[in-house]
Amino acid sequence: MPAVEMHDVYKSFKNSHFDLKIDELQIQKGSIFGVLGPNGAGKSTLLKILMDLVKADKGQIRLLDCKHQERSRLQARTAFMPENKDLYASLTVEQMLDLAARLVPGWRQQKASHLLTLFPLRSEQKISTLSWGEKTQLYTIITFAKAADLYLLDEPTRGLDPVMQERMLSLIKEESIDGHTIIFSSHQIAELEETIDALMILKQGRIALSGELDLLKENCFLLASTTPDHSARSWLEQHARILGCRHVGEHLIYLCQSDASFQERTQKNQPQLQFLDFGLKQLFITLVESEEDNHAFIP
Repeated sequence: MPAVEMHDVYKSFKNSHFDLKIDELQIQKGSIFGVLGPNGAGKSTLLKILMDLVKADKGQIRLLDCKHQERSRLQARTAFMPENKDLYASLTVEQMLDLAARLVPGWRQQKASHLLTLFPLRSEQKISTLSWGEKTQLYTIITFAKAADLYLLDEPTRGLDPVMQERMLSLIKEESIDGHTIIFSSHQIAELEETIDALMILKQGRIALSGELDLLKENCFLLASTTPDHSARSWLEQHARILGCRHVGEHLIYLCQSDASFQERTQKNQPQLQFLDFGLKQLFITLVESEEDNHAFIP
Protein backbone atom coordinates (compact mmCIF):
# COMPACT_ATOMS: atom_id res chain seq x y z
CA MET A 1 0.00 0.00 0.00
CA PRO A 2 1.41 3.42 -0.90
CA ALA A 3 2.59 5.79 1.81
CA VAL A 4 2.87 8.56 -0.79
CA GLU A 5 0.86 9.13 -3.95
CA MET A 6 1.37 12.04 -6.33
CA HIS A 7 -0.61 12.64 -9.50
CA ASP A 8 -0.19 15.47 -11.99
CA VAL A 9 1.67 17.66 -9.48
CA TYR A 10 3.13 20.88 -10.84
CA LYS A 11 5.05 23.74 -9.25
CA SER A 12 6.52 26.83 -10.91
CA PHE A 13 8.36 29.76 -9.40
CA LYS A 14 8.08 33.46 -10.16
CA ASN A 15 11.13 34.92 -11.91
CA SER A 16 12.60 31.46 -12.45
CA HIS A 17 12.82 29.13 -15.43
CA PHE A 18 12.69 26.10 -13.14
CA ASP A 19 9.50 24.13 -12.65
CA LEU A 20 8.76 20.74 -11.13
CA LYS A 21 6.35 18.30 -12.76
CA ILE A 22 5.54 14.90 -11.25
CA ASP A 23 3.10 13.04 -13.48
CA GLU A 24 2.78 9.94 -11.32
CA LEU A 25 4.63 8.69 -8.25
CA GLN A 26 3.92 6.03 -5.64
CA ILE A 27 6.11 5.22 -2.64
CA GLN A 28 5.27 2.05 -0.75
CA LYS A 29 4.80 1.93 3.01
CA GLY A 30 7.80 0.64 4.92
CA SER A 31 10.18 1.24 2.03
CA ILE A 32 13.37 3.29 1.84
CA PHE A 33 12.99 5.54 -1.17
CA GLY A 34 15.91 7.49 -2.60
CA VAL A 35 15.62 10.79 -4.43
CA LEU A 36 18.60 11.40 -6.68
CA GLY A 37 19.44 14.17 -9.09
CA PRO A 38 22.00 16.83 -9.98
CA ASN A 39 22.02 20.22 -8.29
CA GLY A 40 18.88 22.16 -9.07
CA ALA A 41 16.91 19.13 -10.24
CA GLY A 42 14.10 19.66 -7.72
CA LYS A 43 14.91 17.22 -4.90
CA SER A 44 14.48 19.68 -2.03
CA THR A 45 11.43 21.22 -3.71
CA LEU A 46 9.78 17.81 -3.92
CA LEU A 47 10.34 17.09 -0.22
CA LYS A 48 9.07 20.53 0.77
CA ILE A 49 5.92 20.03 -1.31
CA LEU A 50 5.30 16.73 0.47
CA MET A 51 5.69 18.53 3.82
CA ASP A 52 3.42 21.36 2.62
CA LEU A 53 6.23 23.87 3.15
CA VAL A 54 5.95 24.74 -0.54
CA LYS A 55 2.50 24.79 -2.16
CA ALA A 56 2.08 23.00 -5.48
CA ASP A 57 0.26 24.97 -8.18
CA LYS A 58 -1.87 21.95 -8.98
CA GLY A 59 -2.09 18.20 -8.56
CA GLN A 60 -3.23 15.51 -6.17
CA ILE A 61 -1.14 14.35 -3.20
CA ARG A 62 -1.93 11.75 -0.57
CA LEU A 63 0.26 10.90 2.41
CA LEU A 64 -0.43 7.96 4.70
CA ASP A 65 -3.97 7.56 3.33
CA CYS A 66 -4.72 11.23 4.10
CA LYS A 67 -5.39 14.04 1.71
CA HIS A 68 -2.54 16.52 1.60
CA GLN A 69 -4.81 19.24 2.98
CA GLU A 70 -5.39 17.29 6.21
CA ARG A 71 -2.35 18.84 7.87
CA SER A 72 -3.65 18.38 11.43
CA ARG A 73 -3.74 14.61 10.92
CA LEU A 74 -0.45 14.46 9.06
CA GLN A 75 1.59 16.70 11.34
CA ALA A 76 1.82 14.09 14.07
CA ARG A 77 2.68 11.30 11.62
CA THR A 78 5.46 12.95 9.58
CA ALA A 79 8.96 14.16 10.44
CA PHE A 80 11.24 16.29 8.26
CA MET A 81 14.98 16.92 8.24
CA PRO A 82 15.72 19.89 5.95
CA GLU A 83 18.88 20.36 3.92
CA ASN A 84 19.91 23.36 6.03
CA LYS A 85 20.16 22.15 9.60
CA ASP A 86 19.25 25.49 11.18
CA LEU A 87 18.84 25.39 14.96
CA TYR A 88 18.81 28.02 17.71
CA ALA A 89 22.46 29.07 17.80
CA SER A 90 22.31 30.56 21.32
CA LEU A 91 21.07 27.34 22.93
CA THR A 92 23.13 24.43 24.17
CA VAL A 93 22.57 20.89 22.89
CA GLU A 94 20.69 20.03 26.10
CA GLN A 95 18.51 23.13 25.88
CA MET A 96 17.67 22.40 22.25
CA LEU A 97 16.62 18.86 23.07
CA ASP A 98 14.54 20.07 26.04
CA LEU A 99 12.81 22.57 23.74
CA ALA A 100 12.16 19.88 21.13
CA ALA A 101 10.70 17.60 23.81
CA ARG A 102 8.14 20.31 24.62
CA LEU A 103 7.31 21.30 21.05
CA VAL A 104 7.55 18.15 18.92
CA PRO A 105 4.37 16.03 18.93
CA GLY A 106 4.97 12.38 19.67
CA TRP A 107 8.34 13.01 21.31
CA ARG A 108 9.93 9.82 22.69
CA GLN A 109 12.42 10.61 25.44
CA GLN A 110 13.68 7.05 25.61
CA LYS A 111 14.37 7.12 21.87
CA ALA A 112 16.14 10.46 22.19
CA SER A 113 18.36 9.06 24.94
CA HIS A 114 19.21 6.05 22.80
CA LEU A 115 20.04 8.25 19.80
CA LEU A 116 22.38 10.29 21.99
CA THR A 117 24.44 7.14 22.49
CA LEU A 118 24.73 6.77 18.70
CA PHE A 119 25.43 10.45 18.10
CA PRO A 120 27.26 11.51 21.28
CA LEU A 121 27.20 15.29 21.59
CA ARG A 122 28.28 17.25 24.66
CA SER A 123 25.12 18.52 26.33
CA GLU A 124 26.72 21.81 27.41
CA GLN A 125 28.06 22.71 23.96
CA LYS A 126 26.54 25.76 22.30
CA ILE A 127 24.92 25.09 18.94
CA SER A 128 26.79 28.07 17.51
CA THR A 129 30.05 26.16 18.05
CA LEU A 130 28.90 22.90 16.45
CA SER A 131 30.31 21.80 13.10
CA TRP A 132 27.96 21.06 10.21
CA GLY A 133 28.25 17.34 10.93
CA GLU A 134 27.46 17.82 14.61
CA LYS A 135 24.40 19.90 13.74
CA THR A 136 23.28 17.08 11.46
CA GLN A 137 23.68 14.62 14.32
CA LEU A 138 21.59 16.84 16.61
CA TYR A 139 18.92 17.24 13.94
CA THR A 140 18.91 13.45 13.50
CA ILE A 141 18.13 12.98 17.19
CA ILE A 142 15.30 15.52 17.01
CA THR A 143 13.89 13.98 13.81
CA PHE A 144 13.89 10.33 14.86
CA ALA A 145 12.86 10.94 18.47
CA LYS A 146 9.47 11.80 17.01
CA ALA A 147 7.13 8.82 16.66
CA ALA A 148 6.32 9.29 12.97
CA ASP A 149 5.20 6.94 10.22
CA LEU A 150 6.90 8.88 7.43
CA TYR A 151 10.36 10.44 7.63
CA LEU A 152 11.56 12.84 4.92
CA LEU A 153 15.29 13.50 5.00
CA ASP A 154 17.08 16.06 2.82
CA GLU A 155 20.80 15.22 2.57
CA PRO A 156 20.85 13.43 5.96
CA THR A 157 24.52 12.37 5.77
CA ARG A 158 25.94 15.65 4.51
CA GLY A 159 28.90 16.67 6.66
CA LEU A 160 29.07 13.39 8.57
CA ASP A 161 32.31 11.45 8.88
CA PRO A 162 32.30 7.82 7.67
CA VAL A 163 31.51 6.40 11.12
CA MET A 164 28.53 8.69 11.61
CA GLN A 165 27.38 8.10 8.03
CA GLU A 166 27.26 4.38 8.73
CA ARG A 167 25.30 4.96 11.93
CA MET A 168 22.84 7.17 10.07
CA LEU A 169 22.28 4.57 7.34
CA SER A 170 21.88 1.81 9.94
CA LEU A 171 19.28 3.94 11.72
CA ILE A 172 17.37 4.46 8.46
CA LYS A 173 17.36 0.71 7.81
CA GLU A 174 16.17 -0.04 11.35
CA GLU A 175 13.30 2.42 11.06
CA SER A 176 12.24 0.79 7.79
CA ILE A 177 12.33 -2.67 9.39
CA ASP A 178 10.01 -1.28 12.07
CA GLY A 179 7.51 -0.40 9.34
CA HIS A 180 8.27 3.28 8.87
CA THR A 181 8.65 4.84 5.43
CA ILE A 182 11.84 6.77 4.70
CA ILE A 183 12.32 9.17 1.81
CA PHE A 184 15.74 10.70 1.55
CA SER A 185 17.71 12.69 -0.97
CA SER A 186 21.45 12.41 -1.35
CA HIS A 187 24.34 13.11 -3.68
CA GLN A 188 26.16 10.10 -2.20
CA ILE A 189 25.26 7.46 -4.75
CA ALA A 190 27.10 4.62 -3.01
CA GLU A 191 25.15 5.08 0.22
CA LEU A 192 21.88 5.21 -1.68
CA GLU A 193 22.67 2.02 -3.55
CA GLU A 194 23.38 0.07 -0.36
CA THR A 195 20.36 1.40 1.51
CA ILE A 196 17.32 2.04 -0.69
CA ASP A 197 14.57 -0.26 -1.93
CA ALA A 198 13.40 2.06 -4.72
CA LEU A 199 14.37 5.38 -6.21
CA MET A 200 13.63 8.19 -8.57
CA ILE A 201 16.12 10.25 -10.53
CA LEU A 202 15.10 13.83 -11.17
CA LYS A 203 16.47 15.79 -14.11
CA GLN A 204 15.48 19.40 -14.75
CA GLY A 205 12.36 19.03 -12.63
CA ARG A 206 11.15 15.83 -14.32
CA ILE A 207 11.36 12.16 -13.38
CA ALA A 208 14.00 10.62 -15.62
CA LEU A 209 13.78 7.18 -14.02
CA SER A 210 11.86 5.57 -11.17
CA GLY A 211 11.31 2.08 -9.82
CA GLU A 212 12.52 -0.63 -7.48
CA LEU A 213 16.30 -0.86 -7.39
CA ASP A 214 16.46 -4.65 -7.85
CA LEU A 215 14.21 -4.48 -10.92
CA LEU A 216 16.24 -1.63 -12.37
CA LYS A 217 19.32 -3.80 -12.08
CA GLU A 218 17.51 -6.70 -13.76
CA ASN A 219 15.95 -4.76 -16.63
CA CYS A 220 18.47 -2.01 -17.38
CA PHE A 221 21.72 -2.45 -19.27
CA LEU A 222 24.74 -0.28 -20.03
CA LEU A 223 26.44 -0.83 -23.38
CA ALA A 224 29.29 0.77 -25.25
CA SER A 225 29.23 1.04 -29.04
CA THR A 226 32.66 0.75 -30.62
CA THR A 227 31.56 1.77 -34.12
CA PRO A 228 30.66 5.27 -35.33
CA ASP A 229 27.82 4.16 -37.62
CA HIS A 230 24.14 4.06 -36.68
CA SER A 231 23.59 0.32 -37.08
CA ALA A 232 23.99 -0.37 -33.37
CA ARG A 233 21.45 2.27 -32.38
CA SER A 234 18.99 1.04 -34.97
CA TRP A 235 19.25 -2.48 -33.60
CA LEU A 236 18.85 -1.24 -30.02
CA GLU A 237 15.77 0.76 -30.94
CA GLN A 238 14.16 -2.42 -32.26
CA HIS A 239 15.02 -4.61 -29.26
CA ALA A 240 15.11 -2.27 -26.27
CA ARG A 241 14.04 1.10 -24.97
CA ILE A 242 16.90 3.59 -25.01
CA LEU A 243 16.76 5.62 -21.80
CA GLY A 244 20.01 7.50 -22.20
CA CYS A 245 23.03 7.94 -24.42
CA ARG A 246 26.29 9.84 -23.92
CA HIS A 247 29.71 10.16 -25.53
CA VAL A 248 32.79 8.89 -23.70
CA GLY A 249 35.80 9.51 -25.88
CA GLU A 250 35.10 7.81 -29.21
CA HIS A 251 32.46 5.52 -27.72
CA LEU A 252 28.73 5.92 -27.31
CA ILE A 253 27.38 4.67 -23.98
CA TYR A 254 23.76 3.52 -24.05
CA LEU A 255 21.42 2.92 -21.14
CA CYS A 256 18.66 0.55 -22.24
CA GLN A 257 15.66 -1.17 -20.75
CA SER A 258 14.75 -4.63 -22.02
CA ASP A 259 14.03 -8.23 -20.99
CA ALA A 260 16.22 -10.99 -19.58
CA SER A 261 17.20 -12.35 -23.01
CA PHE A 262 18.42 -8.99 -24.26
CA GLN A 263 22.09 -9.50 -23.40
CA GLU A 264 22.27 -12.90 -25.08
CA ARG A 265 20.56 -11.64 -28.25
CA THR A 266 22.73 -8.55 -28.40
CA GLN A 267 26.01 -10.43 -27.98
CA LYS A 268 24.96 -12.81 -30.76
CA ASN A 269 23.79 -10.19 -33.26
CA GLN A 270 25.76 -7.06 -32.39
CA PRO A 271 29.29 -8.02 -31.31
CA GLN A 272 30.40 -4.39 -31.56
CA LEU A 273 28.20 -3.61 -28.55
CA GLN A 274 30.00 -4.30 -25.30
CA PHE A 275 28.10 -4.74 -22.03
CA LEU A 276 29.48 -2.70 -19.14
CA ASP A 277 29.34 -3.29 -15.40
CA PHE A 278 26.06 -1.88 -14.17
CA GLY A 279 25.78 0.30 -11.12
CA LEU A 280 23.69 3.19 -9.87
CA LYS A 281 26.53 5.67 -10.44
CA GLN A 282 26.89 4.76 -14.12
CA LEU A 283 23.12 4.77 -14.56
CA PHE A 284 22.87 8.22 -12.98
CA ILE A 285 25.68 9.77 -15.03
CA THR A 286 24.30 8.39 -18.30
CA LEU A 287 20.80 9.69 -17.58
CA VAL A 288 21.97 13.12 -16.46
CA GLU A 289 24.37 13.66 -19.37
CA SER A 290 22.02 12.18 -21.96
CA GLU A 291 20.00 14.24 -24.41
CA GLU A 292 17.33 11.54 -24.56
CA ASP A 293 13.98 12.58 -23.12
CA ASN A 294 12.55 9.29 -21.89
CA HIS A 295 10.89 8.68 -18.55
CA ALA A 296 11.09 5.06 -17.50
CA PHE A 297 9.11 3.50 -14.70
CA ILE A 298 10.22 0.03 -13.65
CA PRO A 299 7.28 -1.35 -11.60
